[in-house]
Amino acid sequence: MVGFISSFISHIKFFDCYGFIFSYNFCISSMSSIFVCRVDECEENIPEYTALWWPATSTDRCLKPISNRTIPLPYCTNASFTNSHELCTEWIYESRDTIIAELDLACQPIKTVIEIGGKSKRVLSGVLFACSCYIGEILYALTAMFVPNWKTLILITYSPSILFLSYFFMLKETLRWLIVNEKIDDAKETVKSIIKMNKLEMNINVVDKMDLKSLKELIDVESYEQKEGLGKAFNSREIIKRFLVASCCRFTVCFVYYGLTVNSVTLPGNKYVNFLLTSLMSFPGDILCLILMNRFGRKMPLIFSFALCAVACLCFGFIPSYNSWLKLTFFLLSKILITICYTGLVIYVMELFPTSVRGSMLGLSVVLGSVGTILAPLTPALIIQYIFICLPIVFVSMNMVNYVFVAGDIGYRCYIPECDDVNPEYKVPWWPSDVIHDKCSAPKYTGYDGNSCTNESFSRNETEMCTKWVYESNNTIIGELNLACQPWKINSIGMIHNLGLAISMIIAGWFSDKFGRKPVLIVCSVCCVLGNLKTFATSYSMYATCEFLESVFSGGAYTAGNVLKAVLACLGMIVAYWKNLLYMLCTPCIVFLSYIFLIKESPRWQVLNGKITDAKKTMIIMSKLNNIDFSMEDMKNISDDNLKNILVGDVKESSEGYIDVIKCKEIMKNLAVAFFCRFSVSFIYYGLIVNSVLLPGNKYTNFLLAACMSFPGELISMYFMNKIGRKKPLTVGFIICGAACVGCGYVPDGYTGIKITLFLIGKLVVAACYTGLVTYTMELFPTSVRGSLIGICTLASCTGTTAAPLSLMMSSNSMTLTSVCFGCTAAISSFILIFTPETKDMPLIDTIAELRSAHNLKNQYGKDNPVCDSVISND
Repeated sequence: MVGFISSFISHIKFFDCYGFIFSYNFCISSMSSIFVCRVDECEENIPEYTALWWPATSTDRCLKPISNRTIPLPYCTNASFTNSHELCTEWIYESRDTIIAELDLACQPIKTVIEIGGKSKRVLSGVLFACSCYIGEILYALTAMFVPNWKTLILITYSPSILFLSYFFMLKETLRWLIVNEKIDDAKETVKSIIKMNKLEMNINVVDKMDLKSLKELIDVESYEQKEGLGKAFNSREIIKRFLVASCCRFTVCFVYYGLTVNSVTLPGNKYVNFLLTSLMSFPGDILCLILMNRFGRKMPLIFSFALCAVACLCFGFIPSYNSWLKLTFFLLSKILITICYTGLVIYVMELFPTSVRGSMLGLSVVLGSVGTILAPLTPALIIQYIFICLPIVFVSMNMVNYVFVAGDIGYRCYIPECDDVNPEYKVPWWPSDVIHDKCSAPKYTGYDGNSCTNESFSRNETEMCTKWVYESNNTIIGELNLACQPWKINSIGMIHNLGLAISMIIAGWFSDKFGRKPVLIVCSVCCVLGNLKTFATSYSMYATCEFLESVFSGGAYTAGNVLKAVLACLGMIVAYWKNLLYMLCTPCIVFLSYIFLIKESPRWQVLNGKITDAKKTMIIMSKLNNIDFSMEDMKNISDDNLKNILVGDVKESSEGYIDVIKCKEIMKNLAVAFFCRFSVSFIYYGLIVNSVLLPGNKYTNFLLAACMSFPGELISMYFMNKIGRKKPLTVGFIICGAACVGCGYVPDGYTGIKITLFLIGKLVVAACYTGLVTYTMELFPTSVRGSLIGICTLASCTGTTAAPLSLMMSSNSMTLTSVCFGCTAAISSFILIFTPETKDMPLIDTIAELRSAHNLKNQYGKDNPVCDSVISND
């Protein structure tokens, strides 16, 4: 997995020869090192690797021969030892040329693998995961192009969710979760599997002998006997500051990102093409986010991206509709920029907060983010597991915005009882086309002209409100459920779905901690099939109820993060009828039932939940898959404490909660920023997706292009956040996204190319900001309260996602107003990110006390004094 990720990065940075070297440095720096166990009775002050007295019968480098000497002698010989052995605790290395010797990783191959993955891969892993969402967005856009009927579209997108049941057998539970929940046996089995999969030089029998402490030390991950709550976290000013900043930025980026997505369908031209173009903008946005955040850090790219996004949104709003290409260009530009902010902000926020202990509140924020810890061992065989995890996101992300086409606008007119028959047609020759009126009213009928209705049968000056309508088709729920002239009901469908999604994250987070990540992922993925129930709805209330229940039961499989929907646009092109579209979207999910057999539970979760036997079996399987030379007997005989210690780390007694967070100004500041930014990036991201169908041109094509923008946006986010940092790429990304959104709004519909281009740029940038913001907010807070604070930020993101569909109501009146709204939120997010710290290459803080200590040192020695970093690192 490590090689795959590094190779992927090297292809992205092909223009940087040094980037290629850095991508593969782990091959040398972490290569195998030669070592032997240290025997204190025989070693001198400066021990040497080669010792003549070392017993030839002792071949396991992880075991120490027991001395038979009761009286100290001036020297040791081969006869000084018995045939018995004990676990070694200290080693002598032949050289210190590799990280094995430098970081004292002898007999800890699992920790070596984790060390290789390291914090440098945070941005990459977040970008790759978000790309799965963008794939779903693109597929949805393509599907909607060919499946205009809403029921068919729902069936197509929801049905495949049943396939995720197979994840019960295909995915493994995380080692961290197993350890925290004291499932020692399962954790041991997982460790054995890791050793075998990676062919690590470690005896499997040693794992069976490990106690809880040994298991924790194996991967050097800390846990807590007592969960640190938000009460203690709010005692830290630094955490409060970070939390506030992260929340504000997440609010802003979600608001702008989803707002642009939602309003893409209101742009001049084909709404599917506009939506597709908006979705496609996430790809270049992520690519830019990846490049900028790796090269310039986190803050600056985010600040500039927010600012540019604000400008683009404002320009987009003021461009006349007849300049359709210019308007679309600014719109797409704002989407690219907000994507940079979205992806970058995700990463930046993740780095602002301390490492989580996998509490229930952590599951609140990102359920699949927790499931992503399944990849903690970073074994080659787990690449398949990672692919399995990403598959449900494709379908869940499609279903998340299917209302864009299922509830899409269609033509309708007033029903004239004096002229229409029992089966009226939408287009009739007698309809007075020369009279100006809206679809909710009709010219007043004055009488027959002979035996039939003509244009002269209606008044030219008087109109009357309609009570019944004739629809062009029943391809959407507007005609099927008689929703003419009720825009608030249509737009509230997306709000209801996102409200259920927020509730789902809360429920799924708790269940994932209680019962494991694997069952929650599978159940939520398969529950997408419930979306088919919407095709049986005979009223708006029944449809809204089904929409809410479907999002509640299936939303847990979706992380507050990026959304890919381009498949829907393509399906919409093919399947016009909404029921057929729903069947195509929902039915395939039944396949995920096979995940029961394809996915293994996380050994970390098994250990933490007391399933020690299961954890050992899992680790044995992982060892076999990776061909790791690990003794099965050692794994079976390892103690529960050793296994838990290997997979979780030392147990710290600490209890920090909300009160501690409130007392910490730094945390509250970060929380405020993260809260707003998460809202902003979600609002812009999904707003652009939804509004892509309103761009000039084919709505399916626009939707598809908008969906595809998420991929480059993720890559950009990954590059810039790894190269530059978290803050700078997110800041710049929000600026660019805002500028693109504003520009797209002010470009007339007649300049279609410019308008779509700006729109796609905005989508691209906001996709990058979305992913980056998730990572950044997670790094802002201490471990003891990270789960709870990120959960609050996720609620802000859900709020932005919920508000995004409402931007369509603004777009129906003025696209300029919507673009200005996106631009302003992006600009605010870019500005407030200035007050949060850079987290690139910084160790994640564990407690509020550590954060206070680091903050005090900065105040004493200066902001950039290396003493601060060393203190945090030593802690």
